[in-house]
Amino acid sequence: ASKHLSELDGLVLLAAYPTSDIKSEEFSVVSIYGSEDGVLKMEKVENGREFMPDDYTEVCIEGGNHAYFGNYGQQEGDREAEISREQQQKETTEAILEMVKGR
Repeated sequence: ASKHLSELDGLVLLAAYPTSDIKSEEFSVVSIYGSEDGVLKMEKVENGREFMPDDYTEVCIEGGNHAYFGNYGQQEGDREAEISREQQQKETTEAILEMVKGR
């Protein structure tokens, strides 16, 4: 995405972080992760903030984990979710739609 900012409208990061500059006034970013994510390295999320646009949105889904962003099963190191997969995916969808509406 960082090499194609002029071709894209935005980026959704699900339990992920940028490793290169994605700053642009014309580029929306929403970063979504779960409070119980045991796979995502939060220090990398923190370090990745320097690459984000000033107006990016960060959403922590309370009770969510890493595996519930998809339907592929538990991952090693992940913690037990405190909400249902359906609830996590509903909140994820809502956060993405908010970003899209803001464009």
